[in-house]
Amino acid sequence: MQVFIAFVLAAAVLLFGQLALPAGRAAAPHREAAVVAAPAPAVAPPSVPAAAPAPAARPAARVHTVAAGESLSVIAARYSIDVDTLLGANPDAEELIHPGDELVVLPQKGVLHEVAAGDTLWAIAQAYGVDVAAVREANGREGDALAVGEKLFIPGGRPRGRTVSRAYGRQFVWPAAGGISSPFGYRWGRHHDGVDIAAEAGAPVRAARAGRVAFAGWYGGYGYMVLLEHGQGYATLYAHLDDYAVERGEYVATGQRIGHVGDTGYSFGPHLHFEVRQDGQAVNPLQFLP
Repeated sequence: MQVFIAFVLAAAVLLFGQLALPAGRAAAPHREAAVVAAPAPAVAPPSVPAAAPAPAARPAARVHTVAAGESLSVIAARYSIDVDTLLGANPDAEELIHPGDELVVLPQKGVLHEVAAGDTLWAIAQAYGVDVAAVREANGREGDALAVGEKLFIPGGRPRGRTVSRAYGRQFVWPAAGGISSPFGYRWGRHHDGVDIAAEAGAPVRAARAGRVAFAGWYGGYGYMVLLEHGQGYATLYAHLDDYAVERGEYVATGQRIGHVGDTGYSFGPHLHFEVRQDGQAVNPLQFLP
């Protein structure tokens, strides 16, 4: 009996020993496809602010070459400025412009100021009645440093102490030697649009101001007549001439001889009938003559 029990125990040990996993042997892990982790994203560099756009280039002054038939008013209108602005940038152009002359044309209405000793940007702006910031911007400046002799564009500025237009109108000379025999104004029931200058027949008649000949020839009751255009709306008329020495389209200088005193047309003896017209209207010549 004991032998039988021992046999059964040995058989049980043998049977259960094959079914049980050996001690200390771990189950094989479940194998899955390897997954490679994506690398961590690199640290983004700090954002760099976009560069400020470069300031727009300020309009520059240009040079205009005068063509035949052009006047200061025509050129000013072409560039959307006024005659005062042209004259402010070209003081020598007050006398006369000729084909081929070169004029400085400013980018907009204003004046050029030449810096003098003691000038400051603030004082210049105050003198012209404009804002100092506008002067800085127009000249591309950040600071206020100035150099004697440099030129600043003053946008919207006007000549100081006077208007160029008025000074321009006063720059006339007497067209003939002699006294006034008939003044400007009403006479004999009608308006006399000029002054009559008593002078001897054949005496020289001279241009009262530089300009361009708009007409030269016979003109009804005026007899032989010369009409000069001076720009900025000014014109002068010389009538009852004995003859004329210029042709239409010709440019003449102040004081240049344009004809001779005569007695042609509706006249009662040798004299020069002289008119000044502004924007087509007759004005008293004596307010323009020295």
